Amino acid sequence: MSPTRTATLDGEVSGPNYDTAQPPPGLTRDDAGQGSEKMMNGAGGDKELHAGQPVKHVTWPELRFGGGQADQTISTKFVLFIFSGAFNGMNEIIKNRVGTKPMGFFVDGEETDTLGLSPSKEESQSYLHLAETKDFVEAGLEPEFVGRIPVRVAIRALTSNDLYRILTEAEDSVLLQFQNDFDGYGIQLKAEEAALRRVAELAVEERTGARALVTILEKVLRGFKFELPSTSCKELLLTKAIVEDPQGSLQDLLCAAPLARASVQRWLETVERTSKIRLDMPDDVRDRIVEECAEQRQAAETVLDRRLRQTGVISGFESIRDATKGKVDFFCVNQAMLDTPAEEMQKWTKDLDAMA
Repeated sequence: MSPTRTATLDGEVSGPNYDTAQPPPGLTRDDAGQGSEKMMNGAGGDKELHAGQPVKHVTWPELRFGGGQADQTISTKFVLFIFSGAFNGMNEIIKNRVGTKPMGFFVDGEETDTLGLSPSKEESQSYLHLAETKDFVEAGLEPEFVGRIPVRVAIRALTSNDLYRILTEAEDSVLLQFQNDFDGYGIQLKAEEAALRRVAELAVEERTGARALVTILEKVLRGFKFELPSTSCKELLLTKAIVEDPQGSLQDLLCAAPLARASVQRWLETVERTSKIRLDMPDDVRDRIVEECAEQRQAAETVLDRRLRQTGVISGFESIRDATKGKVDFFCVNQAMLDTPAEEMQKWTKDLDAMA
């Protein structure tokens, strides 16, 4: 076993979720609290750590509960201890202590309580900024331990404006990540301010902090990431309307004339590649398909499949190709083919019989 070494270092020890952390088997919360107090007690609070562990930033479970054989000793005399937690149960303790009886004055035309809070806002209000030592003790922490934490800060929940700034100002924001995703498909993603502010408002309703921005944007843009790469779309502008109704907005975009016309051409190329037949579709027929897309709010592929696949037109062309051993593989799709597909296919069959 290597000898232990003692070092006095400047550093930081963080204790996340301290209010809910559980001690290891054999220790009570009081035992763990006394251990915490000793470690915060300077020279008398040395704690052994494994060699090779970082000494500038040590996680709280390592320093609080230890474990394993140690070969390095660090003095905590000049170490900054930081404890954090939600302390959900303490909110009610503080609220009962300060009281909420109306004082008879008004703020913005609405009666408020002793804290200046309106009854409608009281339910979601955090009282942690009013916490005193006795509140922590009543919540279950040792008085001696609480007394050694002189600075206490309550962090308020993120507002929609905070989330908007995170969305637009963060160096590696969620929005930038989605823009990079669309760039990979050759699509430039832009966003209006109104759309991003609406995203921030919806994220507040999730009550999960900044993580909700990912949830909302993924919900809004998932369909676009799936559908648009196979279209001719090169730019997507995120609007408030898209945030409010992503599925409906996606359908409107897919049915718009530019994308619908490009989808018609792509559908024809797919048929030629998979069915080994060539199709000629005049402009008037293409215009009719595009108009039908807009009227029925359906993608061009859906309209063409219904008009030409489900009516047996494509399979009929394939049969003619096979019957002629590939000599006849070029077909014209005219207006009549859309209106009366069965009759038009009979004409093709009669012409084929006459040729035979």
